[in-house]
Amino acid sequence: MIKKNLNLSNYKIAVLFTLFIILFGVIGFIGPLILLNLIPHSIIGSFFIHNTFLIFLSILVLLYFTYTGVYIFKVNIDSYIIAITSYRSLSSIFQKRDYIDIPHGMLVDFNFFNRPFSLNTTLMLKIKSKNKEIVKRFNMTMLSSKEKHKISNILIDILNYQNE
Repeated sequence: MIKKNLNLSNYKIAVLFTLFIILFGVIGFIGPLILLNLIPHSIIGSFFIHNTFLIFLSILVLLYFTYTGVYIFKVNIDSYIIAITSYRSLSSIFQKRDYIDIPHGMLVDFNFFNRPFSLNTTLMLKIKSKNKEIVKRFNMTMLSSKEKHKISNILIDILNYQNE
């Protein structure tokens, strides 16, 4: 039996990052469009007319974060259970959350994947369910190497304990 407990979450960081992206969208896209319509002949209006690439750049940044997503994750590992939840910060209202709550004995293997050009890391778990293996993936935004190392160490301990 593994006697280590692990509770990790990026809730605060993910919410702050999401709010920063929303603020960036308002300042970089919606604000200039409103200023262009309200005061097109002012200094601010003429700046945005001559530098429209800034508006397009902010659109690209917003589309990038909309596509890759900002994920909130919670990892709870105790002496008996592995519980992991991962969901998008904004669109989780309309989508189901990735969730798993399994005993240690069901874990077969795990692996981390770093996505290129993304702040997301994917944790892949192989789980034995009756006679078949299931692969479950969890996206985790801004997972630090220290947190990744903690999760890996405990999951390795669980796998080593099972193989004894």
